[in-house]
Amino acid sequence: MPKKTAFLSLLLLPLLSSCDFHLPFVTTSGEIPSFGYREPEYGVQDSSANLNVTNVGAWNGQVYMPHQGEARILVVPIAFADDAFSSLELERLEHSFFSPSSMTGWESVASYYEKSSYGNLTIMGEVAPVLTLSATVAEAGTMDATTLTESILDESLSFYASTMDLSSFDANGDGYLDAVWMVYSAPFRSSSDLFWAFTSWTSSQATYSGLRASSYSWASIDFLMEGNYAPAGSAYNGDAHTFIHETGHLLGLDDYYSYDVDESNLDSPTGGALMMDYNIGDHDAYSKYVLSWVDPVVVTEDLLERNDGTLTLSSFEETGDCLILPIVQDGGEDFNWTPFDEYLILEYYTPTGLNAQDARVPYQNQLSMFTEPGILVYHVNSRIGKLTPSYSSVMGLEWDGCSYDRIPLAQPRNELYYYIYSNTRSRCFDTRIEDEDSSFYRGRLLSLLPASGRKTCFEAWSMANNTSLYQEGDSFLLPGGTYEEFVFDDGSKPAYGFEIEQKGDESCRLHFQALE
Repeated sequence: MPKKTAFLSLLLLPLLSSCDFHLPFVTTSGEIPSFGYREPEYGVQDSSANLNVTNVGAWNGQVYMPHQGEARILVVPIAFADDAFSSLELERLEHSFFSPSSMTGWESVASYYEKSSYGNLTIMGEVAPVLTLSATVAEAGTMDATTLTESILDESLSFYASTMDLSSFDANGDGYLDAVWMVYSAPFRSSSDLFWAFTSWTSSQATYSGLRASSYSWASIDFLMEGNYAPAGSAYNGDAHTFIHETGHLLGLDDYYSYDVDESNLDSPTGGALMMDYNIGDHDAYSKYVLSWVDPVVVTEDLLERNDGTLTLSSFEETGDCLILPIVQDGGEDFNWTPFDEYLILEYYTPTGLNAQDARVPYQNQLSMFTEPGILVYHVNSRIGKLTPSYSSVMGLEWDGCSYDRIPLAQPRNELYYYIYSNTRSRCFDTRIEDEDSSFYRGRLLSLLPASGRKTCFEAWSMANNTSLYQEGDSFLLPGGTYEEFVFDDGSKPAYGFEIEQKGDESCRLHFQALE
């Protein structure tokens, strides 16, 4: 446990550049086909092997925490001059990050990711000595959140580098600290930019024990009490939901809720019941595909012929089984065989393992995971586009209208490869596609196609529930089933639909047939 306390001067450093998790995109002024994308021109160094989450982040100046093997998190407790940590809070913080699940209210950050990754990711780390700011809570609240947190990050790491060896926090040897978590002592407020939870990146060139910093997260110690896990006086009752969600950003995952939501716009592309949406349950099949924790089976004509059109999915949470329905054009799969394309992804949800507690007990927002097993169908449009500076665009970036299956490894000058789509429509780079009058989302990064046959934003604030799951006898895309009118964002129709023939507690059998 931390024994030493330092006092920071709160020297505010000049802000060189800062990057929130999302880029504010603008629509290109060039002419693009009403459906589809321009044909890209590739260079000799471009390769599909470069299409991975690490490189996509690097293009945007973000060095992500390792998502395979071992990763080490430095947890920095930040106290204010008039708000100290209790010894119970610090003990709870240690357990909530690094202890076995039996020593937490649900899971620790480490135990969650060990399970969610099927053992692919092992998170280790240390809660560092408490650092106390010279500013009070009220004084800090008057400062710019990004400038302040980057200053605290720099001064914290400078202090630790002078008192401890930080080299162990670079598990993959890339010259960057894997991840820094700053946990502050004050209560959180949803109305505050500073006193909330967020993840960001610094472009500072400073080094600490020879290492640079990139990704960092910031949240209140009080988030560990959101679940109201009893007994209140225990160090083993920490609720790590928010910390797990923000760690997903450190790994390179986006938010799947919409930032555009207000009283008149009930936008909710994935319906809430996801870790990167409303902080609950296991990670979804798309997220695990991005992080290379699962290897989806792609549904092809040859595969269906070999299996008489019938495929079985086991519990995704337990096994990682999932299926991809790709775009099929001209008799073949129009798929680049990476997560960064457009397709449908299917998983067999079960209220087990990492889903179990959130299925039994509503989270603090009263949202629960599904309480029954069933098939979940998601539409993914994770295409990568090329952005270049443009004085004519509002935010200074313009998309060239192409979807790239190959990208260079090294970043050319004045070019950026990044996601074309977000689950926040105002942050999508391509906003050609209107979906207001459709029963399904279009032009989004990840959206749920619920078995109810309609979006999860309708009439009132209504989120995904058991009616979103496809059950025995339900069909998808087939005549008489749901979403007969579904089209991909490029305007093409899926090649296959399916019916659920048989459903059990641990597996589900689906029969596929070709569509006209």
